[in-house]
Amino acid sequence: MADIDARKLQEDAMRHQAHHDMLTGLPNRLLLADRLRQALLAAQREGHKLGLIFFDLDKFKPVNDTYGHAVGDILLQQVATRLRATLRASDTLARLGGDEFVVLLPRVSDSGDARKVAEDILRELNRPFVTEGFTLSISASLGVAVAPDCGDDADGLLRCADAAMYDAKLHGRGRVAVHDPSQACVAPPQAARAPPEPRPGSVRPQLARARRTWPISTPLVGRVGMRARLMSRFCCGTS
Repeated sequence: MADIDARKLQEDAMRHQAHHDMLTGLPNRLLLADRLRQALLAAQREGHKLGLIFFDLDKFKPVNDTYGHAVGDILLQQVATRLRATLRASDTLARLGGDEFVVLLPRVSDSGDARKVAEDILRELNRPFVTEGFTLSISASLGVAVAPDCGDDADGLLRCADAAMYDAKLHGRGRVAVHDPSQACVAPPQAARAPPEPRPGSVRPQLARARRTWPISTPLVGRVGMRARLMSRFCCGTS
């Protein structure tokens, strides 16, 4: 009996690791894909709408560059903790990797309802984080898509939310953009994307201790290949 119990615990642990992000404990891409498919089926069956919020953190990359990846990792954990407390128990907050997150809202009344949740998330992320003695200011660009207005398949809905997120970046970052269902769900080409914000040239960690807050910015780099792989995996349901 003890061997059976130990084996079951090990299987449960492996199952959890396969579907959750190791750093934050949030659902990962695989679990999000499963929940999104189920939510879409329920929405179609019951005749209601669902929302998807795709966002990444503005001003995050220089946190790693200036304070080190250990501080960046702790900051991501703090982001996860803060946002979990903001969302409903029925909502899913998932980390796709890096500083990219998705929120699944399984039931919304309309795009305005989903936008309000996104604005709540932005407001929480705009509050400073105290991480390892540093006071860090970050923000986020958030894209919102609603089904069935923007489509009724997981890949298409994610693509629409992603395109809306880049629209938010193009219009200044640190804001929410809702995808227009009359527009194609295509992220802008690399040349049309928002230029990176200037990085602070005089940030010294020893001066940022305790009560000092540094505005930290991040360029838009390294997303295209990962995003293409992500889309194909959502589409094909592979790992």
